[in-house]
Formats: sequence, structure tokens, C-alpha cells
Amino acid sequence: MAINLVIFALKIAKITPELMIATGVWAARQARDGRGYRQEVALRYYARFVLTNDLLPLLHKAKDLGEPASVLTLIGVGMGPEVIIDNLGLKKNYGGWKAIWQSICYNLLMVSEFARREPNIAFTHIYPGNVDTGMLVFTNPLARFFMFLLCPFIWLITVTPEECAQWLLFALFDAEGGLNRRSNKGDDIGMKNFPETKDAQKAVWEHSMQATTVDTPVK
Repeated sequence: MAINLVIFALKIAKITPELMIATGVWAARQARDGRGYRQEVALRYYARFVLTNDLLPLLHKAKDLGEPASVLTLIGVGMGPEVIIDNLGLKKNYGGWKAIWQSICYNLLMVSEFARREPNIAFTHIYPGNVDTGMLVFTNPLARFFMFLLCPFIWLITVTPEECAQWLLFALFDAEGGLNRRSNKGDDIGMKNFPETKDAQKAVWEHSMQATTVDTPVK
């Protein structure tokens, strides 16, 4: 797994990260890893969990040296539904949209649990909003024509990558130890739309430990 190589390289080089930003990518909907988990969920959630958990010792070191220690994860904070407790990992009844929304929910609970366990480290969950990253660029002449007509509307509902980066950096550096939940403009949204399913946070944490084969006792 590529994420393990990143972690290994940082540890071998004895690099002490002060700030860590986790994002997600897309994968083929039907692809599975060796344990039966969909790669889409693995990339949107499990990779973030492994990266954060395995680099905690280095964040502790940064804190001990008097440096800021902060983690920021980008995904739809304040948007997720309730977690499906009896189908964690979505090994059954899988659906593309279900994977998107449940991985958001997993991230909500993950960030909250890390913040509970590590109150001296800032954990920030932020929604980046609609960003014009250039993905809607087509070579087909007809598609390009329709995109040209839609450009004014797209400009109204999106921000540039540079604008988004400014809000993300503000949220990252403005965060205090513990849980921070921010909108796409860096504003504190409190516990808006936080999952309320009983024991969901503990269930997702225990499942994540098992799914990523991290041998750490549950606190």
C-alpha cells in the first residue's frame, strides 16, 4: 500500500511533521483490496486513518519540541448521514453513493475520536467546497461548447484552487488542540450534522483498527 511507503520514508528519514493534510482520491467502484474492502472506501477513509494513526508518534515529537502539531482532513464535514453500524466497511449491499456518504461519516467519527484521544494535537475536519480544479475540461468539440455556455454558472458556484487553499491554511493554522470542524470558508460549524447513532464513534474506531491491522489496544 503506497501510504505505508510514505509513512516508512518519513520515519526512516527522521522527519518530524508539524502539520499534516489528508485528502482523498477516486478509485474504480468494483475494485477490492486483499481483505475484501472496496478500494474507493479504502482511499477515502482507511488510508487517512492509517496515515494519521501511524504518524502520531512524529506529531508527538513535534509537540515535545515546542512546535505546532496539527492534522487537517478534507471531506464533507457537516454533510454526512448516520453510520450504518451493521455494515461497516460496506462489504455487503455496496453502492457508489453509499460509499461516498458512509466514508464521509467514517471520517467525521475518526477525527472526533483522534481528537478525544489526543487533546493536545489539533484535529481539523473541513469541507473544501466547490473548487474549479479544471476537471471539467473536454476535448470533444460538442462537450466544449456546452461547457462554454455553462462557464458563468460554474464561476458563480466555485472558487479557484488558490482561494480554497487560503481558507484551508487559515483553518489549519487557526485550529486549537482537540476537535475543530470548519466550513469551506474556515468558519467553526460546531457539531452541525454530527452522527448521533449510539456508540457509532467507538464502533468505527474498533472496526478501523481491525480493518487496517493496527495492533493497538482500544482505550
